[in-house]
Amino acid sequence: MEVSQETDEETLKEHFGKYREVRESKALTDKVTDYRRRFGFVTFADPSVAGRVLQDEHIILGRTVIQGYSLL
Repeated sequence: MEVSQETDEETLKEHFGKYREVRESKALTDKVTDYRRRFGFVTFADPSVAGRVLQDEHIILGRTVIQGYSLL
């Protein structure tokens, strides 16, 4: 998902936790610059929740989230 540069793991977990339990949230950073790369991943404890989440529009920290499935 593409998110605001200010979005961190806790922000993702709080936002998507209203659907169901979030097992893991990850906001990726550049290892050299430590700059957030504006995308991340959320893993739900119940994978069936993902379809419902993708149907809704999400705005986090004023930015519309661009989202999709990821195979890990």
